[in-house]
Formats: sequence, structure tokens, C-alpha cells
Amino acid sequence: MLAIDGALWRAAEATGFSAVGESVPTMLLEEAGTSTLGSAARLEALVESVLAWAERTALGAAQRLMGGELLVDIDRQFIQLNGASVELTPLEWQVITLLVRRPDRVVSRQEIAQLIGGDAAASDNAVAVHLYNLRRKFGRHAIETIRGRGFRLRP
Repeated sequence: MLAIDGALWRAAEATGFSAVGESVPTMLLEEAGTSTLGSAARLEALVESVLAWAERTALGAAQRLMGGELLVDIDRQFIQLNGASVELTPLEWQVITLLVRRPDRVVSRQEIAQLIGGDAAASDNAVAVHLYNLRRKFGRHAIETIRGRGFRLRP
């Protein structure tokens, strides 16, 4: 939050300066009797600004997929499907992260096998099991199979 003297803010606006904008919640400090808004209204406006800023900041790294049904925040390892949290195993996180980071690209079975198994790439069965578990958690059609090429998350 940024607290700014009201007179200084008005002077800055008059010169065309507006560096803060809506990216940071801002409260203008006024001398007693000079404010055009009552203190309760100013406090309410500040609270609304802080809440809106916090929501934008919290969801800044998150991506909405599958027509908005799926919310994925890789940095915070947080996933919601239709508003409900979804728990993933560490390997499922790795696979879903790979798919989310390449939304417009098909990920091959070999890439997923390498991710799951490391240097000794996992078997086709291990890949199938992980994809099955993810589809069970996100819905049967959440991960598309592109025949002969690989997989991708449904846009």
C-alpha cells in the first residue's frame, strides 16, 4: 500500500504525473476538514482497493485453462477445478506443469516418460498410469490425445 499526501498527489496529477495507477493500493492523506470524502468512505475505498490489488497479485501467475474451469498456479503449486482444490502427487505436478507451460504445443509420450523416469525414461505403462490419474482428477477429456504425436491440455 502507498500513502500519499493529498496536496502532493493533486499537484502531481496537474503536471500529468501518474506512476502508481491501479497497480498498487493507494490512500491519499488529507488534512482535517479538507477531504471531499468522509473518513469512513475513504477507508472503505482503501479496503476495496487493497482487496482488488491482492486478488490481482495472487492470481497474477495463475492460468485459466479448459474454458476457465481449471485454475493452475505453478509457482504456488495450487490447482482448482470448478472452484475445488485438486491434490496432485509430485510426479503428477511435473506432468501437469509440462502440459501447462506448453499450452499450444503437443507434448510427446517420450517427453513425459523422460520427465517421470529421468535418465532411464519411464515405461509407456508408467506414462499411461500418470495420464489416467490426471484424467480421473480433471475429467476424461481434460488431456487430449493427439494420435501419433502426444498429449495436450484441452484449451
